[in-house]
Amino acid sequence: MSLLNGSPTWMYNAGGNFYPYLLNQSLRFNDNDSAYLRHTPPSAGNLRAWTWSAWVKRGNIGINSFIFGCGSSSSNFAFIGFSSDNTIDVRNYQGGSYTYSFKTTQLFRDVSAWYHLVLAADMDNSTAADRIKLYVNGERVTSFNSAPSPSTSDLLTNSAIQHVIGSGYYNDGSGVNSYLDGYLAEVNFVDGTAYDPTSFGETKQGVWIPKDPSVTYGDNGYRLEFKQTGTGGASSTTIGADTSGKNNHFTDSGLAAHDVGPDSPTNNFATLNPLAEDGVNIKTGAVLSEGNLVTASAGFGSGSPWGGGQSTIAIPTNKKIYCEMLCSNTTGSSWFGAVSIPELSTNSTGSSNTGQIAAYNRSAMINGVETDYGSSAGLGGLGVALLASGDILQIAVDGATGKVWFGRNGTYFKSPSTNNSGTTGDPAAGTHEIGTVTNTDGKPLFIVVGGSSATVHVNFGQDSSFAGQKTSGSAVAQDANSVGDFYYTPPADYLSLCSQNLPAPAIDPDDGENPTDHYNTVLYTGESDDDVTATNTFAADWVWLKCRNNSDHPYVQDTVRGFGGSKSLSPSSTNLEGYHGGAPAGMNIVTTDTSIQFLGDDFTKDSRPFVAWTWKAGGAPTATNAAAAGAVPTSGSVMIDGVASTSALAGSIAATKISANTKAGLSIGTFTKGSGVETVAHGLNTAPNWYVVKRYTGGTGSWFVYHSEIASDAETDYMRFNSPNAKSDDATVWGDTAPTNEVFSVAAAFNSGEQLVFYAGHDVEGFSKFGIFSGNSSGDGTFVNLGFRPARIWLKRSDSSSVDWTSYDLLREGYNDQNDTMRFAAATEQSDEDLDILSNGFKMRRNMANNQGTIAFFAWAHQPFKYANAR
Repeated sequence: MSLLNGSPTWMYNAGGNFYPYLLNQSLRFNDNDSAYLRHTPPSAGNLRAWTWSAWVKRGNIGINSFIFGCGSSSSNFAFIGFSSDNTIDVRNYQGGSYTYSFKTTQLFRDVSAWYHLVLAADMDNSTAADRIKLYVNGERVTSFNSAPSPSTSDLLTNSAIQHVIGSGYYNDGSGVNSYLDGYLAEVNFVDGTAYDPTSFGETKQGVWIPKDPSVTYGDNGYRLEFKQTGTGGASSTTIGADTSGKNNHFTDSGLAAHDVGPDSPTNNFATLNPLAEDGVNIKTGAVLSEGNLVTASAGFGSGSPWGGGQSTIAIPTNKKIYCEMLCSNTTGSSWFGAVSIPELSTNSTGSSNTGQIAAYNRSAMINGVETDYGSSAGLGGLGVALLASGDILQIAVDGATGKVWFGRNGTYFKSPSTNNSGTTGDPAAGTHEIGTVTNTDGKPLFIVVGGSSATVHVNFGQDSSFAGQKTSGSAVAQDANSVGDFYYTPPADYLSLCSQNLPAPAIDPDDGENPTDHYNTVLYTGESDDDVTATNTFAADWVWLKCRNNSDHPYVQDTVRGFGGSKSLSPSSTNLEGYHGGAPAGMNIVTTDTSIQFLGDDFTKDSRPFVAWTWKAGGAPTATNAAAAGAVPTSGSVMIDGVASTSALAGSIAATKISANTKAGLSIGTFTKGSGVETVAHGLNTAPNWYVVKRYTGGTGSWFVYHSEIASDAETDYMRFNSPNAKSDDATVWGDTAPTNEVFSVAAAFNSGEQLVFYAGHDVEGFSKFGIFSGNSSGDGTFVNLGFRPARIWLKRSDSSSVDWTSYDLLREGYNDQNDTMRFAAATEQSDEDLDILSNGFKMRRNMANNQGTIAFFAWAHQPFKYANAR
């Protein structure tokens, strides 16, 4: 292993510009290895005040997976960890009774990013509930199965008994048990002081990030940074080395040098994703281990999803990615590695699939076509029949082109042929590839693996030993950005699949921007004077609000039609503006750069809880366009990114007003319908993935919805906000004409002379995504990868009637799986536990109508995955 100052070279390349303080490594715990660290303090420290802090990335979920504990018997133990129900379980049991024992209501099932946990004890606090405090990602947890009310007794933690990290003690009398499965980084213990999380982390652009701890450790305190890789004892050169200066080193058990790796909170690496084993894209039943880098595959299934694993991170569309795989127990006739669009993978090795290129048996499977290299040429034209146990399969994929290359033990396959006429592949030059993934819809690509009774190790750049399978011969190679740890040197310009190598999102916290600058959820409570002002992060251009605890209609107002009395529309109704808006002068919204004011009884009913979902478009138009179609609009009538447009406006109808945010991909506009099929400018620079058109004056009209994914010819179909019905095929709505980067079309379903408002949007990497998924009618529901942690989600089953639109946000309960449902229909908030909101998407968690059939989704971000905390 290549070393720099005594440590692997990858330890000096984690993170990037966003993180002022870098964590360069972590320690992997595999529960099957009974891995943990142990230390017994020479004498008791402060038993009434202490703080424990660690960054944690989960591996296996649904098991008791404890992180930190101490104990001497089944009558004396303490621990913090994840329980089998995926809550955080915190206990201190002494002499036959609990000093404290509580579990979070919140569930922690996110395996794709890092949590920061802090547990602080202050037993002299006069407020019982403040004696033991738990924090996750900088925020105090206050929702528990029972309110923690610890006694004032001394605690076990910090006494002169064995303390463990990566496991716990439990009351079954077996001592150390319930081993952690996952990763730990930057573990700190402070003897004598109860610190809050700001001593270990800080908020930057809405993301909780590490910082160099500013603490006084005390005699029994320690800091485990996992900078060393030695094993076998407690010393400054072993894995459990204490770097606080207190020399409270830990002894390792069941751990090895290869368990120290570059996956960290400041450079989050891809692993295999157990949440994607939903029976839709990936067959259920694969067993993951070694920090979700090893899969015991779940078998092939003709006509059903393959069983193995899918990377937690999608392949960036502007990057070249390299990874390695090794099967430790069988040959290539029993497993495959691939680059895939999982939602298109309906057969084990892709032999009947589009959207997948796989290496399997002696063949290359290319978008549903198998090429067998033949017995004389052998696999890849390399003269071997199959990948042998212990061989390394190399995978290189160019995200921009979709080209894929495979290699074996340092030599790349020839381009596929049946007569050995192919040429050796050259990923660096971009030539002689295995094939190009068919991806006409631009869906995300993933690294996938599958097989039957095969144990396959995947290296995305974390571990060139493949969890100890390779003990020599590794190049310990880094990628083109000097990141990672590979057995073979990646091709020039190819990168490991990790957050540091992901492209900067369009709305980039590293540039001082945040998704909440463009979308934000506001919670407020009504007051008796019908006047409430709440904080907001921008001057909202589109506001959608709803009383949460009664069946009032939802209301929509916007800057294009103008905020004010009689300007409300209701997505649950066909009525014109003002019908559900209350008295003409009564119901109003006032927005500023930092606040939003709600006026009127329907918006501020006394003591009732409300939610307002707010979007930023291009600012309020100051004029109405009087120019003809195709001409430069009247100054101030078309606002693009806060500036009045001076460019000619496309379309056969002249929009009367437009407000567009091209960075966030959102626009609002009004126009008057003429006759026949006509086009209207939308103000964006990319064809919208969705738009909604509604008549707002002079009569009733449905909320007609276009969604680009609900059919291969989506321009022929529509749904409606105000209806639970399935999609319908009707040429009179959109004129069977797809939108362009300048205009969308409307037809005879909208009558001549009608005044219409539209709302439109398109995918923005790291901020918004609009697509479809297949439900599985299960509590272990479909996982949907968005590439960001969503703040707002809409769902609608498109292939069945009598299914309401449902919506979710990050704040109304604020944790998984209590992401309460709010229907578009006039209804109260429902606590149905439908889904988990995760760092890279969402996962359905209930057998419900919007987890069956084909579901259209709309989603906006809270954090881009490049920086996101686990949730």
